Amino acid sequence: MLYHIEKLTKEIEVAEREQDKLFATGNPFELGSKARAAKEDLEKLSQEEGKLADMHNKLQTAYDGVNDKINEYSQKADEATAKYALLLLFRLEKRIIKHICEKH
Repeated sequence: MLYHIEKLTKEIEVAEREQDKLFATGNPFELGSKARAAKEDLEKLSQEEGKLADMHNKLQTAYDGVNDKINEYSQKADEATAKYALLLLFRLEKRIIKHICEKH
């Protein structure tokens, strides 16, 4: 048991010396190749997310423009329908008046 304790103590001392060296250089952690690739992937992901957000904004702007035109045309159609209905009522009223005048 004492052997294991001594062995662990030496391993801790070695690790502490390595840690001290790393902190002395000012760079206690250095990225490995997989971590570098992950970092690059995250940067690419961030760029692509930005592009996607830009596309979404452009699409939303286009959609809003189309929606505005639909509402505008719908309003114009309603106005035209109302004017046509008034015209028909006017013509009908005119016929009724003419018919009444002919009977009297």
